[in-house]
Amino acid sequence: MKRSQLTRAQSWSILGGAAVMLSLAMGMRQSWGLFQPHMIRDLGITAADFSLAIAIQNIVWGATQPFVGALADRHGARRVMLGGALIYALGTVVSLLAPSALVLTLGAGICIGIALSCTAATVAMNVTSRTVSPLKQSVAMGSVSAIGSLGLTLISPLAQSLITNSGWQVAMVAFVGLAVVMLPVAYLAGGVDKLEIESAAGLAQSIAQAACPRWRRSSVTDTRGGRVSCQAASTSSLRAWLLPDLVMAPRRRVWPELCSLGTSPR
Repeated sequence: MKRSQLTRAQSWSILGGAAVMLSLAMGMRQSWGLFQPHMIRDLGITAADFSLAIAIQNIVWGATQPFVGALADRHGARRVMLGGALIYALGTVVSLLAPSALVLTLGAGICIGIALSCTAATVAMNVTSRTVSPLKQSVAMGSVSAIGSLGLTLISPLAQSLITNSGWQVAMVAFVGLAVVMLPVAYLAGGVDKLEIESAAGLAQSIAQAACPRWRRSSVTDTRGGRVSCQAASTSSLRAWLLPDLVMAPRRRVWPELCSLGTSPR
């Protein structure tokens, strides 16, 4: 399926799934500091032990992103995001049941670090950029990032309230539930796997078609099928045709054409 064939509902479901997944993943991750004094008291660990677990989480998160990206390219973003949500829930359960600093490091550090690579900004931005046209990518990525930042605003007060009224263990169970909620939204965001990956040549051609009217009027013959189609001849011809049209933009009305980037070809 091509991106232009997506319906509005399909696009919104993919973007909404990516935004909610990012919001939950980052909201829980940024609320871990609320658990520190209570876990130190009940688990018999030190502040340094807790800080080391979170530091290892950051290291694992950064180190595994290239490998997670390669897995998403090979096996699809949906599988990566669903696996990340399951690992997030597993890491939270391990942290809840941790009897020592070592087990806490395994759960909160390694497991959640890997899960963040699968569910946080890297994969969410990949999904967003593939769903919308090049013209709308900045707006879409900014909107998804903004919604993702709401997770801290909503989840931190929830965690603090549960910790105060019911104990940190109940708040951690709630985090497990939020990680499970990530499964359906990750599945929705994984709808991007149905889309064809646009090649660099195809992207350059679509930009040229929108920016240069003469490019759309040009045609070359496909000798294999005998059909006449509008195609890019070469990069040099792109520069030769596109630059004069940009210089004469007010007269030729090029900028309204640029604003139509991402729409279906005429």
